[in-house]
Amino acid sequence: MTKQIITIGDASFISEMKLLEFASKKTIDNGRSLRKKGKTELYNSVELGGELFFEVESLSSQLIKKIGDIGKIETSQLIDEAKQSHPIVEYNTEILLILEFAYMQKRFWTRYVPLYQDRFYTTDELTVYCKTHSFIKSIFGLEKEGHKLQDIFEVYVRIRNKMELYNFDVGSYDYFCSKLAKLSIDKLEITLLHGNKGAPKHFKKRTNYHEKLMLKFYAQPKPNMLTYQEITDRVNNEVMKKGLKPIDLSTTKQFLGNPEIQNTYKPFRIGPKWAETHLEPYLNRTLPKDVHDKWEMDGKCLPFYVLVDDKGTMGRLWVVFIVDVHSRRIIGYCVGRYETRFVCLEAYRQAIVGTQHIPFELVRDNAKAYESELIREFEAHLEDNYPTIIRPARPGNSKDKGTIEAVIKILGDKYFSKHQGFLGDGWGSTREEFRLEPELRKEYYKKQNAKTSDEIKIIIEQSFTKYNETIF
Repeated sequence: MTKQIITIGDASFISEMKLLEFASKKTIDNGRSLRKKGKTELYNSVELGGELFFEVESLSSQLIKKIGDIGKIETSQLIDEAKQSHPIVEYNTEILLILEFAYMQKRFWTRYVPLYQDRFYTTDELTVYCKTHSFIKSIFGLEKEGHKLQDIFEVYVRIRNKMELYNFDVGSYDYFCSKLAKLSIDKLEITLLHGNKGAPKHFKKRTNYHEKLMLKFYAQPKPNMLTYQEITDRVNNEVMKKGLKPIDLSTTKQFLGNPEIQNTYKPFRIGPKWAETHLEPYLNRTLPKDVHDKWEMDGKCLPFYVLVDDKGTMGRLWVVFIVDVHSRRIIGYCVGRYETRFVCLEAYRQAIVGTQHIPFELVRDNAKAYESELIREFEAHLEDNYPTIIRPARPGNSKDKGTIEAVIKILGDKYFSKHQGFLGDGWGSTREEFRLEPELRKEYYKKQNAKTSDEIKIIIEQSFTKYNETIF
């Protein structure tokens, strides 16, 4: 039998002989000649075995409409090919072949990749989602062609163990019918991704790590405020790197819908005006839980030369971070080109979101960024509405924020110094063993020896993580 359809990669090609059923020879030749003259990319063609094939996706929309369901032509062709060698069994061979082709043949399931590729699943999971989608679509197609659901179900139960089908593992005929009825009403990809809406079975997958990530992404301030779907996708992207199970949209909505969480994090998400109107009149004020309820906040220029932009500009990055005095744990930080108000606010946000707490006292440095209107309003909001005191460190009194100064020394000695390009202490340091020679500094300042901003951020993240793991 002459091939009517071939597949190259993810594209389908129709033979000239088959195309003549829908378009005249003149139309086909005009499309080819126009393309050769460089006027259009209308008809993309390849020659195989002495016959010309045209890429279906490159044809005009009017001609594609005339051809109709190209998948149907492919399926008929595959069935004709397979029937010659496939053994006859007690159940419908045509249904069996169509279901198997829909799941196994790349030409069928790859068309659904765009529906799932932005969901942050691994390549294997993406493939199974697409295969499941193709499999279920083929069931709808069989039913539309007049096949009885009972016959389809009998084939399905015999072959389902050979396939991995997300959110479509059913054992009884009644449940099979009800599942298909629901899938026909809802968007198929949404149901596959999130299962039965509101079902509590996925809640058990939620761990403390899931919850912390949900809070982290939920507390994004305007204008970067994320929807529940975007939060779910970002959480799944992170947890699957650690081998944890993904959550669904209903889990995110159920957790973040808690009134206590809404009240705590909406001031970050929506802004202080919302808090003044809807939150603050109803807050219960509480005293600190222990005498060590104190945070310290500082910003330091990082001891590495960095390529700060694509133009080759050299410089240093800053990190602003917050330490809990009682545990000495780093609870929030942000890296930026300078110690700006936005960097300081992000460190604040991470600390409050990560600990779900506002301290009784916070001591910070005297940087100019804290004089900005943005930081002043934020700190005034905390002091007015929570039992907290925020103050700058006393000038000339190093012990006033001695905990974070000690942490900075540990970070430099134990972690930063292990990396190539470490510049050592600042020029005012009295510790000669951590003062780099001027010649070596000049070498690190060269573009080919300097680190990139991304490399520095990785070093900071790894160093802070190791430090926190060491003290706990």
